[in-house]
Amino acid sequence: MIFSLVLLALTGGALPFLVRLVYGTSAEWRWAFLILVGGFWLRMLACALVTQFDFFSHSGGGDSGAYLIFGDYVVKSWQAEGLYFATVDTHPELSEVLGSATLFVNFIAFIGYLDGEMNRFGAVSVIAFATAITAMNMHQTSVTFGAPPRRAMLAVGMFYLSPGLLFHTSDTYKDGLVLFFTTNALLGVFRVSRAFSVTWLATVAASLWGLWYTRFYFVYMTLAPLSVSLLGLRSRSMLRILSGAVALSIAAVIGLAYLGKNLASFQEKAAHTYQSATSVEVRDWNEKGGSGINFDDGGDPFAKLPLKVAYTLLSPFPWMGGSFGLQVGKFDAMLIYYLLYRSYFSVKRLLRVDPPLLFMFLVFIIPSVVAYAMTMANIGLILRQRLPIIAILTVLACVGWESDLVEVREKKRKLPPQHAILEKLRAPAE
Repeated sequence: MIFSLVLLALTGGALPFLVRLVYGTSAEWRWAFLILVGGFWLRMLACALVTQFDFFSHSGGGDSGAYLIFGDYVVKSWQAEGLYFATVDTHPELSEVLGSATLFVNFIAFIGYLDGEMNRFGAVSVIAFATAITAMNMHQTSVTFGAPPRRAMLAVGMFYLSPGLLFHTSDTYKDGLVLFFTTNALLGVFRVSRAFSVTWLATVAASLWGLWYTRFYFVYMTLAPLSVSLLGLRSRSMLRILSGAVALSIAAVIGLAYLGKNLASFQEKAAHTYQSATSVEVRDWNEKGGSGINFDDGGDPFAKLPLKVAYTLLSPFPWMGGSFGLQVGKFDAMLIYYLLYRSYFSVKRLLRVDPPLLFMFLVFIIPSVVAYAMTMANIGLILRQRLPIIAILTVLACVGWESDLVEVREKKRKLPPQHAILEKLRAPAE
């Protein structure tokens, strides 16, 4: 427990310092401090409560407790054999969990190993800290692409404090780290597309490495945005585009060479993941509980796809009954409705001023939603799986505010159209 307390002190003490460092004396720093630091300690408080109440029909929260059990198993192996990175190769008996959450299980186990016992607080303090850093990056990226700072802070704050995210980053779910790696990888890609930076490129690489060992298929979702970013299609410099094309070609050659040596392994992993996620047995299992959904699709993951997409992105719907957790999840759904409304204006603006950036947003959001829709069977499960998608949707919603505000101000001032002003200027004085 001592190491967990040290982690709590380090993360809880570092966060206010980072907020002050990033925001300085700007007008937003007080709100940033209140939201980000307050959200961190709210998660630590919730950590002590989430296991005491049955928020969901499956009581304790599903796989959050399972990760502690698997972590304890790895700890006992370390105590007998010494430290090593636990993988499917070292523990084939844990292939189901280590194959999809290798880094997270090692992370949980390492804290338990140094503590001498398994507990939640050390892991949750790191997860809460990572979530706060993610929210900070979301806000800063939104502002970088033109969003008004205060409005962006409000939108990001609503996501950061939303019940679904708050709950799943207050316990030992891996979704907090998945959100951290996915969001920071994509936002780093966006920033590199605006201005090439070795620091952000290294951040992207590190995030993709962590994502590969936490929820590997999201790595594939970042490849198209990363390609656009490296090519520098948003840049007016032909040198940047040519340099990006060379760099992307070199990366492709290296990737294909590596893939050639491990092609069978990649194919097997991808095929197993797809077949497992879309199988009737897995979807039947996921349907169990108060928020299970049966689409009566005959086992075809493509059948009734539009309805599945609606449930994936928009559920739980206001008229649904269920557990307390599902009812609270309706607040998350209402936030998504608002973000989709705001994203409409963002799409209009980016189509006009920055199509490559819009492409990078949509080429992640749309395929991710469709992929999850094919496996959709449980609202509670999709509530946490879609968190990285909602994070990127939040940033997209923020970048549409600038032009919209200009239009509103012009209407309030009742300014005449631009061509009318020019005509008056050109007209000879009477």
